[in-house]
Amino acid sequence: MSLRPLLHKIIMSTSQSIASSSSTSTDLAGSLKRKASSTNVAEGSAPSTSSAVAVVEGGAEVAISREERRKDKKRRKEESKAAAQAPTFQFNTGGFSQGRKVGVAHLRDLILHLLCGHKSPEWLVTNHRPHITSVTVLFVQGITPPLLGMATPPISQNLPFPLPLFPAAASLTSSTDLPIIGQLFSHACPVKCPGDRMKLHSALSMFMSAPLSPKEKLKREVERREMLRNTTISTTSATRYLLTLQQMLDNDYPIPASLRETAAAEDEGEVISRAATSGNGPVTLAYKDAFVQKDPLPKGEKGEIGWVETAKGGGPEEGEMNVLAVDCEMCMTAEGPFLARISVIDVASGKKVYDEVVKPPGVVTDYLTKWSGITPEALSKAVLTLAEVQTFLLANLITPRTILLGHSLESDLKALKLRHPWCIDTAVLFKHPKGPPYKPGLKYLAKTLLEKEIQTGEGGHDPEEDARTCLELLEMKLKLGPEFGTSEETESIFRRISRQPRAAPKNGTLTTAMFDKGVSNFRATTHELTTCGDCKNDEEVVDALVENAGKHDFTFGRLTSLSENLGWHSAKNTPASDPSLPSSSSPPSTSSVLTTLNANLARIHASLPARSALIIFTGHADPRPMLALQEKKKVFDAAFKKGPAAGGPLPEGVRWMEDDERKLEAEVAVAREGLGFFCVKV
Repeated sequence: MSLRPLLHKIIMSTSQSIASSSSTSTDLAGSLKRKASSTNVAEGSAPSTSSAVAVVEGGAEVAISREERRKDKKRRKEESKAAAQAPTFQFNTGGFSQGRKVGVAHLRDLILHLLCGHKSPEWLVTNHRPHITSVTVLFVQGITPPLLGMATPPISQNLPFPLPLFPAAASLTSSTDLPIIGQLFSHACPVKCPGDRMKLHSALSMFMSAPLSPKEKLKREVERREMLRNTTISTTSATRYLLTLQQMLDNDYPIPASLRETAAAEDEGEVISRAATSGNGPVTLAYKDAFVQKDPLPKGEKGEIGWVETAKGGGPEEGEMNVLAVDCEMCMTAEGPFLARISVIDVASGKKVYDEVVKPPGVVTDYLTKWSGITPEALSKAVLTLAEVQTFLLANLITPRTILLGHSLESDLKALKLRHPWCIDTAVLFKHPKGPPYKPGLKYLAKTLLEKEIQTGEGGHDPEEDARTCLELLEMKLKLGPEFGTSEETESIFRRISRQPRAAPKNGTLTTAMFDKGVSNFRATTHELTTCGDCKNDEEVVDALVENAGKHDFTFGRLTSLSENLGWHSAKNTPASDPSLPSSSSPPSTSSVLTTLNANLARIHASLPARSALIIFTGHADPRPMLALQEKKKVFDAAFKKGPAAGGPLPEGVRWMEDDERKLEAEVAVAREGLGFFCVKV
């Protein structure tokens, strides 16, 4: 027998057994209800004999009225109908023909199909889709076939394969380390991680970025043209690209009192305009369209001393404003990060108007030379304090009618401990090619939009160079128009779902929730969520998922303890440990992590309401062999660029041969193989 008919037969058999189990449970529940109903009648007043039926229950004769009997019959009929309409997932082997493999983008499209009615996927059939009450997606890296008691399938495997069924009492010392997977899901489906022949791309980014439909693109274009017609700002004015209050909040900017008071005034009915870019085009916005911050200071600034802010007065409605490009470099002190150097360039003249090294208040623990370019020799010449720098800037350069320009400018403002209302951020102004929640790097923007290389030296960043690059990007934006560098082809999956109206008779739109460690990394997305939880560890993620089970139409959570324990995360991608938590001398064993993960997955599933869809995907396989080869190639590229010493050959350990290239391609192909699991809770 060929593989496809056999798989189809297994799937149909599994679906029938699940349906049979569901029917049995429903009948049992109906029997208990009928018994309770009979008992209640027996305890009440005796019905008239003309409309009663005698029934034997547990050896005792009780009476049920004809009305109760009619209601009982109707209830059983409704239960039978509901059981027949229970939603289920069923793989369609035709969707895997010609070697087609499911990718992370297909999982995203499945979510949009379940919640928004998008086109049905060819590889998975959803029976009675409208009856699915909610969708929960878990991103759990580290789950591999060996942990499920199976051999790793070949890369060519594209069809779903059945999982071993383990009893609920199975211990983690059996042939599986995660028995809950086999108990909840009948099959594992190979899911390919995005990437190319030399590296992986982000599975999470692909999942979170939904392509704009032609209808949505047309709608946004119409809105953009309408806003361009209504704007009061010149097409060559920098003020059209000012951050809105909402954008400042979304990107964690320090908010000055003038904006908080203006927002409060608008909240009371006073209309105050602010020119800025919103959505796909510039508009004149009223503060009523922005989020009003009730807290007098942004989180993390309460009680801190040394902060200053620009005086009140002025604004874009009074005409043109001068623009200053700013870039700061930091060093680490015993008290934390501190400003080490600041460069300011006047955009109108292109001249550097301020460039100073700043004296830190305490002992420097790390000069961060690799990134900042700051050396002990340079910092030893510093005589100005942060307070003196602030005083000079506010007295001579920054006024209420000054626009500050920078890349991720919120970091520079925090380094300066300065709150300023008028900001342009090239990290927000231009779009990352992968779409939200990612932001483009300044080096990437310089290379792709300005066709120049920056930050190439080994001595760290040059703040003047970075400030000038921001200046040039803004000039190109003003010269070529709003569309330059901002073509939008995708949007956040949360934003797409939140636009979807609820099915009648319910009102409003669908709600979303996300629980993860380091949610602040997705700040561009978090404001699109109904509920967002920035958690410290997997336990907090699970607690939040359980607490919010059934409260939202779409819920996303990521569990990282297994992949972290296995060493799958590089240092730059591993969230910093919480200093408030006690440190451990040794990490937990993998077996204990698996035991906890197994219990957490069972707990999450148990908390879901009936007819909830649960989807788990792993992203990719073990990336460590691939990462080791990539690091070897990185060392070789750096040595080759620098050139061999004294004209001799490169050392043996840093060579990169054709065989290494083939090995890297093979390891990337292996690492791209992830898994997906799909079920609907009965």
